[in-house]
Amino acid sequence: MNYWFRDIDEETLFIDEHVLRARAGLLIFLPIFLAFSFFYFNSMFTTQWDIVKILPESDWMDANEEGQQLYVVEAIKRTYDYTYQTYALLFGLFEILMGLSKHTVRFSPTIRIATWMTRNSKPYYTPYSPKKFAWVIGVMLISTCIVFFNPRIIPIEDFIIPIEVGFGLLFTCFSFIWLELTFGYCVGCELHALLVKLGIFKYECYDCKNI
Repeated sequence: MNYWFRDIDEETLFIDEHVLRARAGLLIFLPIFLAFSFFYFNSMFTTQWDIVKILPESDWMDANEEGQQLYVVEAIKRTYDYTYQTYALLFGLFEILMGLSKHTVRFSPTIRIATWMTRNSKPYYTPYSPKKFAWVIGVMLISTCIVFFNPRIIPIEDFIIPIEVGFGLLFTCFSFIWLELTFGYCVGCELHALLVKLGIFKYECYDCKNI
């Protein structure tokens, strides 16, 4: 099965634009989820209190009106728990990495689903190389987002990415996917075309080479 490729054995690969846009429609739920967790559902991701120690004052054996034992403790609590966001971003990173090679597309659930969704549509093939370049940019964006939610990945004391950077990354990811989904406009492909014009890449971008 060729999935979204015209012919997986071609020297120059082409992929079906309809499958690509259907996949973008699936992946756009990732930045939407992150946006809602940022702006609306922060309270859902708060952590529980972790008791560090029970203080000596607890020896008084006080109880409340319901007969429950009262303790004086020293406890810590992180403001937010970004476990679910991290899992979502790791899934997005996995999806993009699987699309970077013709040998790994079979492992991508979204490519399989998008191929099935567009099975009755007449294929419209576009070059694969510019899309791969765009996805490499996506890998860098998502990797930075993962570090934003998990700053301890960077072994630098008190390292943290400013919240403005997080919002900027989220807006950028959403905008790129939305443009691809709505208008079929690939920002990474335009950058690829510019690099071709500058002579950095030796192969042309076909449809998007005229910028």
